[in-house]
Amino acid sequence: MKTFPNNKTLKTHRSGVTLVEVLMSLLVMSIGVLSVATMFPISVLRALQATNLTHATVLRYNAQAALEMFPSMLDNIPVNTGGVSQGITTAIVDPLGFHLIADMESTSQTVFGNVNRDATVDGHLGEILRTGFGGLSFADSLVTLQDTWVLQVDGVASAQTVNTVTLLEGSLANISTGSLASRVVMFNANAPTKNSQTRTISSINTSTKVITFDSSEPNLPAGFTAGRIRVETQERRYTWMLTVRKRAAGIGKTTSSVDVVTFFRRPFSVDIGGDNDEQVFNATFTSGSDQVAITGDPPFMKKGGYVFDTQNAYWYRIRDISGASSGNPVITIDRLAQASVNDNPSAVFMRGVVDVFPIGTFIRTTD
Repeated sequence: MKTFPNNKTLKTHRSGVTLVEVLMSLLVMSIGVLSVATMFPISVLRALQATNLTHATVLRYNAQAALEMFPSMLDNIPVNTGGVSQGITTAIVDPLGFHLIADMESTSQTVFGNVNRDATVDGHLGEILRTGFGGLSFADSLVTLQDTWVLQVDGVASAQTVNTVTLLEGSLANISTGSLASRVVMFNANAPTKNSQTRTISSINTSTKVITFDSSEPNLPAGFTAGRIRVETQERRYTWMLTVRKRAAGIGKTTSSVDVVTFFRRPFSVDIGGDNDEQVFNATFTSGSDQVAITGDPPFMKKGGYVFDTQNAYWYRIRDISGASSGNPVITIDRLAQASVNDNPSAVFMRGVVDVFPIGTFIRTTD
């Protein structure tokens, strides 16, 4: 006997999903995508911070090695003259800034003073001595991180000798051969040897486009034919300076407590009458307190940045800022103030400070 199924008992199988299910899926997916997307700018920022801190640490050891090699850098700081606080002479050793920033001694501004230029200080309140060391080219090689280069020209070589290479096309008019080092990177055109040669540039003939290597560089090896060439100029991307607290330590001896200040793209300029990296603001530091009252509105004061007490040569990181809208903010620093200043010009807010490293005390014997 043949039977037929009851249609009411058959199960219905759907071939798709409902609109509600689609919307729920999109909601879950969008939450996940947005969470991942917000991580990208944070990761980029963290990567930049990590890079800056890595280079700052390298600079810290470079500065310490330079000071150990050239301890006379501290000899240009006189004892018990200029910015003396509690028997201590405060000063900065700034080999690069000494040459690149104009002498502010003749102005009425309370800024860093280049004491070596006229061997005097004007006695402005809050003024701190700036000393140099060596010429500009030497300062560049001493203070600047050496692996930061900027591409200027990318072209092809048309001719070469053992100590020159000629650019086929392009301009070399803007290439520096002065204090900032320039180099040429040449790639071998002979296959299969695709090696490269790098030479420091001593001079450039802009009309003939002939690049001459520094005399200290070796000749190009036999069999090397320059094909593609890149001309690069060193950039002052990462630099350092020293802040010093110097005092007499008995007859014929001095002790100097030194901090290394590392910078990322420090602006080597001051604008008298405008925003100024070295302008000194009135501040009240109280020994044993983490609160600092500032008079005025420093343009480069920010949370996470640094403030420098010029009278006592101490650096502090800014944890918080309150009352900025009143024009007389109070900042909270990362540790208790090491010394007091009673509402005198003493606070400097510099741009580009990556980190400050104390490197200890150095003892010098005087004549």
